[in-house]
Amino acid sequence: MNKITLTSDQLKRVFEVAQSAISKDVARPVLQYAKATVKGSELTVVACGGWRLSRYKLELKEQEADFGFYFKPFALPKTLISAEIEKLDDKVIFTLNCSEWQQSYIFPQPSGDFIDADKIIPPRAEGYSIAFNAKGLIEALKPFAKSGDRYHIVKLNFVPVNSGGTNATSPGTLTGKIDDANVEILVLPVRCTD
Repeated sequence: MNKITLTSDQLKRVFEVAQSAISKDVARPVLQYAKATVKGSELTVVACGGWRLSRYKLELKEQEADFGFYFKPFALPKTLISAEIEKLDDKVIFTLNCSEWQQSYIFPQPSGDFIDADKIIPPRAEGYSIAFNAKGLIEALKPFAKSGDRYHIVKLNFVPVNSGGTNATSPGTLTGKIDDANVEILVLPVRCTD
């Protein structure tokens, strides 16, 4: 099926993301559109304007489809309730359902190659989160950050560890344990300004 329905808030967010990066350059007509792809229950919208690139993913509840289309954001009415988006051959139809009326916008699909955002934006790696007292950490780092009249850059590396305890220290390096992460503080002899 080549049809999905978005709520007013979902369509507004999709248009905001597309509008933030869409190209105004007439020399690149395909980039004057945002590219949308529906795979299963996920809608992905990508817009590119040369130096800007935005990608937005939206989970579609209780809907499944598999199609792609191009569109240009347009002014949405204040009374918008929902919008049906349907792909028919070489065009896409946005049907806006408002409180007292319905209106359709038809977008012919452009030709040309659109940028592959997956090659530019790497997939998210599973991350770790740790919590620490920022004020206390700053106070603890002061002796390492300044020696004499020179300031040093202090580099923090957070590395997950399997077992507790404090690792051995080496010259210029302090390691310690914060929750389940090993914190390495490396003092680099580079001058910096406040």
